[in-house]
Amino acid sequence: MIPNHLNKFNPNQDNFEKNEIISWLENVISEINRSTNQNKNAKICVAMSGGVDSALCGALFKEAGYNVEGITLKLYESNVERDGACCSFRDISDAKRVAQQFGFPHYVIDYKKEFKEQVIDNFISDYYSGRTPIPCVKCNQVIKFNYLFKLIKDLNFDFLVTGHYILKRENSLYIATDRTKDQSYFLYNINSEQLKNLIFPLGNLHKKQTRAIAEHLGIKVSKKPDSQDICFVEDGSYKNFLKENSDLSANQGGEMFHVDGRKLGMHDGIHQFTIGQRKGIGVSNAEPLYVIKINAEKKEVIVGEKRFLAKNIVHFNEITWVNESEMFDGKIVSARLRSMQKNTKAVLRFEKDKNYVILDEPQYFVSPGQACVLYDGEKLLGGGTIIASE
Repeated sequence: MIPNHLNKFNPNQDNFEKNEIISWLENVISEINRSTNQNKNAKICVAMSGGVDSALCGALFKEAGYNVEGITLKLYESNVERDGACCSFRDISDAKRVAQQFGFPHYVIDYKKEFKEQVIDNFISDYYSGRTPIPCVKCNQVIKFNYLFKLIKDLNFDFLVTGHYILKRENSLYIATDRTKDQSYFLYNINSEQLKNLIFPLGNLHKKQTRAIAEHLGIKVSKKPDSQDICFVEDGSYKNFLKENSDLSANQGGEMFHVDGRKLGMHDGIHQFTIGQRKGIGVSNAEPLYVIKINAEKKEVIVGEKRFLAKNIVHFNEITWVNESEMFDGKIVSARLRSMQKNTKAVLRFEKDKNYVILDEPQYFVSPGQACVLYDGEKLLGGGTIIASE
């Protein structure tokens, strides 16, 4: 548990006393020992992205006396060095430098082909099918917690450690202490079998505490900016990426209608729109218009006033439950339908060929391709991919 003084932590505070930092450090190492049952012979694989979070994880386990090896997945060949990016040559170099600094092996594993086929190609396909994908969720599912788990089993590691901000308690996952950095929405597809061998050392820390500890330990990337963008969208514009990386845009133009059936004009491609979009529609109206629906088969974009976005039922598939035995038809849950949205109370329903939630209050901006992630209070239950709403 976090010491009482951490519960009074001020996230706006920039300077910390040395004894505070040492106390946090001791607390995290104590949690590490608890997570591994103090088995100092355990073989630890740390997934290192090149950022401060995973770098601190590697340093902490090494400082605690464990047998540590770092692995960086080479997923995308980026030649652009920019703050807020990831997957560049600099990131690989930063990860290797930290491993050398703390004296543990570091390896780079090339998964560019798998990443291209299962994340990037899926990203492109989803937009051209009228969906709004979340590539980070797909990457976590099919690369980081699929291929990487196979790899660590083949190499006889006992635990996989990552720098994600999420709490693990026994065989369950919970929202991180630092709500501004919580990554539970993007990690809903971790299953109970994977969870047994996962450790998230930073779930109880605020990001400023992480940086303070890293600086105290002399970690070279302690002040490195966080990655914020989709790694393969180098200029921040997914529309430019789609245009440059597919030959489908030329035949994606179609008609734009109001929800009342009026034809409003033409558009240049459904891939340029997402549910709830307001800007860039290209149609003037007395009341602001939003994208209400995308009909990929007919290449139609349907727009209307905000009230038409309200949805009470959300259908989803490709479901993963953290602990499947806890889930049942009629369970009261809270649902998050976009990463930055607040959770809303809902009822989970299972039918023969349907899985959906009935929301207590109507929600806006519900997009196919996004995730419907379910919680029980602070506890992460799992979720799936949104396919429809009504």
